[in-house]
Amino acid sequence: MKRFVFALLAVMALSVSGVRAQTEAGTTVIYPRIGVNMFKIPGDEVYMSAGSYVTSKNKVGFTAGVEVEHRFLRYFAASAGLMYSMQGTGYEDSEIIYHDDNYMQLKDVKLTSHYLNLPVLAILYMGNSGFSIKAGVQFGFLMSAKFDNYLDEGSVIDGEPVSDTHPETMTVTNGLNRFDFSIPLGIAYEYRNFSMDLRYNLGLTKTWKFFSKKNRGISLMLGYGFTL
Repeated sequence: MKRFVFALLAVMALSVSGVRAQTEAGTTVIYPRIGVNMFKIPGDEVYMSAGSYVTSKNKVGFTAGVEVEHRFLRYFAASAGLMYSMQGTGYEDSEIIYHDDNYMQLKDVKLTSHYLNLPVLAILYMGNSGFSIKAGVQFGFLMSAKFDNYLDEGSVIDGEPVSDTHPETMTVTNGLNRFDFSIPLGIAYEYRNFSMDLRYNLGLTKTWKFFSKKNRGISLMLGYGFTL
């Protein structure tokens, strides 16, 4: 994930081709945003059977919504938004042996969770460069969650080989906490009405009800500003 963040920051820096026109203090701008997430639940382990488990890895998702920003001072602003976010975590492929007649090869194991997030951010503009840094709080509300895995070819169930990939899905909404609180930290670049926003979300509340692991992830979003 660190390499991914550094690469995105480099692209943002190299993309600077001009200076954004200075927004006056007292201006309010609305930003529709769309982008991608890369989330995981670090250290999460899902136990399957007889001590076997799968460990977490990064999962890519989708995010979209709208934020309203008000410029209080020349270089200081604040924003609030309403964002849909597909989060969750992926899990490593695993081989699980129940007994002699049951051998499972699990692939594409993942938790997919759907959140409605309300980010509230303070924004500090770095002169007239178009760059800004952001920090604040985010209130997340879980809408639904499911757990998916695939039995790959080569698996054996009750002594019979699995002839093709077999998907399995479980709804696990009740196993997750409905409220998710996090600290978003970010950097953005604006040119004219366009913006590119990179944020790291540091989860502070438990994702699962019965485990202490928390959401972590980055979001890369593109937006277009409309002055009100």
